[in-house]
Amino acid sequence: MTLHLMTSLTNLPRFNKILPHAAIALLITVAITIFFVYQQIEARKQLQYSHLTLKAQQLSAWLDTNFSIINNVLMEVEPLTADTCDSEMLFELRSLMFNVAPVVEIGMVNSAGELICTSWQRHHNAIKVNPPPDQYGLRFVGPLNVEYMQQPAFVLARTLRDGSEVNALVRIRWLKNQLKNYASELGFTALIDSDTGNPIVTNGLYSHPKPATHLPIDFDLIIQAYFQNNREQIAVYSPLTTLPKLSIVISDEKSILIDNDELISPTGFLVLFIIWLALTAVGYMLSNYLSDSRHQLKRALKRDEFINYYQPIVAHRDKKIMGVEVLMRWQHPVEGLKSPITFIPEAIATGYLNLMTSQQLAKCYTELKHLIDKDPDFIVTINISACHLLSQQAITEFIRYKTRIPGLVLEV
Repeated sequence: MTLHLMTSLTNLPRFNKILPHAAIALLITVAITIFFVYQQIEARKQLQYSHLTLKAQQLSAWLDTNFSIINNVLMEVEPLTADTCDSEMLFELRSLMFNVAPVVEIGMVNSAGELICTSWQRHHNAIKVNPPPDQYGLRFVGPLNVEYMQQPAFVLARTLRDGSEVNALVRIRWLKNQLKNYASELGFTALIDSDTGNPIVTNGLYSHPKPATHLPIDFDLIIQAYFQNNREQIAVYSPLTTLPKLSIVISDEKSILIDNDELISPTGFLVLFIIWLALTAVGYMLSNYLSDSRHQLKRALKRDEFINYYQPIVAHRDKKIMGVEVLMRWQHPVEGLKSPITFIPEAIATGYLNLMTSQQLAKCYTELKHLIDKDPDFIVTINISACHLLSQQAITEFIRYKTRIPGLVLEV
């Protein structure tokens, strides 16, 4: 037990050295996790957007197809006149109606706004309705309650050349069934007025975004906002091609983007743990490398961080400066100015002192050349170590600089 405790105490400094790197690695791993989860949520959001957009486009395309068929049927009636509702016209209207499943009735309204003929019968007592507007192309009216049928209907109509109108009653139930196939349990599907946002047919609890800045709807758009039902939802709006005044809207609850499914699987946690261990190890090794004295001295030599400080040598007799003593300092980029006692022993141990002295001599010659040229006897004293005397290369360099700096003095 005593041995185990001593071992633990021995390893404590190493643990304390690893701990900061483990903490930094943990922060990086957490950042990676947050980024990964964010990407997952964004991917799910985009998938949800794409899914809702596809559903809205499919539904609007399906309704466009059916409304286009109905429009083509109504266009075939144009040569007829609303004031003539004989057996031939009734047969024609019925034949057209039976070709379109959603349509329960085709009617004719004269220019005065009187329904005088339907695919079922001629109304001898004309039913008063709204006069046909002077409008070209397919339009919609509804939903409205058809008095003589006592049930709601959605009306598609066209104004004929003589000012009369031909219209088709579409079952609301049929429209609801189309929406039902695309509905979500947490959202709604609706056919709405593109200008006002008012629902024509709905499936689910329809609601407007607040504020309703999306109106009028002129093109496909996606909205993520709080709706008037106080729920944050995503809604896709898609105008119909055949009837731009109508739009399909399909919504879903935003909360389903982050459901009970795991955003990070057990394998993902294992990968993150391995990343944390790897980052800790890399940080620890990099720190050791950067703090290694050999590496620091090598880098300092490469970056020319060793500088000369010149201490004047003054003559006793006349107090004139007769030379300088060259003192080496390390201009460390982080620790600032360092004295020789903090790095010379390491320089001797690592074998870099000779290179440092070589740099020192070169700087002396460059920085003091103007003084040496004026006074060749100008003394330049440099401190050396025993390792210099054991190096033939260092001795050769001293001799070479002696010719450039006649007053060079070496002190051991």
